Parts: sequence; structure tokens; C-alpha cells
Amino acid sequence: TFDDADVGQNYGKHYSGYPFDKKLFLDTFMSVVSETHSGAHNCNPEFFITEKIVRAIGNCHPFIVLSTPNYLSELKLLGYKTFEPYVNESYDSEENTELRMVKAIDSVKEVCDKGVPVECINIAIHNQQNLINRYNDTMKMLEGIFND
Repeated sequence: TFDDADVGQNYGKHYSGYPFDKKLFLDTFMSVVSETHSGAHNCNPEFFITEKIVRAIGNCHPFIVLSTPNYLSELKLLGYKTFEPYVNESYDSEENTELRMVKAIDSVKEVCDKGVPVECINIAIHNQQNLINRYNDTMKMLEGIFND
């Protein structure tokens, strides 16, 4: 689990979020995840999961994602749930990058104004379990490959 992270490692000038401070997740109720790819200009338009969303999911956080179009739709294909109707996720299907980001930030503001509904925790728990299951399945597959 994330609790087993080696927090004593020295990462030099690398991003200080490695290893991340779990307290950040314990002290907050939701994550706004700015993923690596946005699809803007020459940026890769492909769906791409990074540690940023994995941290939110692994720490049982509801999230809003700033990324490529249909990012949430792609997550759903992997068995994750998103937070609609508690979060306005219409931004996900917007093709125009700038407009998609504005719509996503509008959703953030709306959640900040209303608060994170308690129902979102059940979705976050489902997502965390899905992540754990996918990890375990991948490890079994790799063991099968390397043990053969």
C-alpha cells in the first residue's frame, strides 16, 4: 500500500512529492489532478494514466481531472467510476482544450461552493479497490511470465 512508501529516500532536486505526503490526502476531501497530457497544441492527445491520478485513487480521493478529451470515459473502460452526478463532468467530452479546462475549473468551483457529497466516498472506495485488484492481477500475470 501507499503506507509502505520509503519516505527516507533522497530524491535530490526531483519533485518533492516523491514520496508524497499522505497527510495532504488526509487533510483534504478531493483532488484536482492535472495530468501530463492535455491534447493542447503539440501535446499528446492520447489517454495516458500517470502517478498523479493513481495517487488520488490510491488515497481514496474523489477527483476532477484536467487532461485529454474523454479521459474520464477511458477510466470507466478500466472499471473505475467517476463522480457524476455529484460533480459536473460535462467538461470531459469537450474537444477544445482551453474550454475543457475552463469547464473543469467551473466544476471545481461548484464542488468548492457545495462541498463534496458524502456519496462520493463510496465511489472512491470502489476506485481504490479496482486499483488494488488491477495491481494484483498485473503482478500475477508478471509472475506467470517470469516463472515460466
